[in-house]
Amino acid sequence: MKIIIRILFFTILIFNSLTAYCLTPLEVSTQIKLAIISDSKLSIDAKKIKITTYENAIVLEGHVESKAEKVQIENLTRARAGRKKVFNRLTY
Repeated sequence: MKIIIRILFFTILIFNSLTAYCLTPLEVSTQIKLAIISDSKLSIDAKKIKITTYENAIVLEGHVESKAEKVQIENLTRARAGRKKVFNRLTY
């Protein structure tokens, strides 16, 4: 299952880097969620967070186990956010 998710994630990542189209909010949320699920260092709680993507912003909400997880999820999100602002409302 993890291999399939990683293959899907990298396929999307490569496809997006080769094409010059704007991602929909759903596609951005999906990429972020796949990145979080694929990270084996994150807790189950971290993988259950809520990600809401708007045209110009991404909001992260939920509970994680530590500040390190909060920072890691924010970094994963920012790497996929493009020009969108990231609002990290995660608690630990």
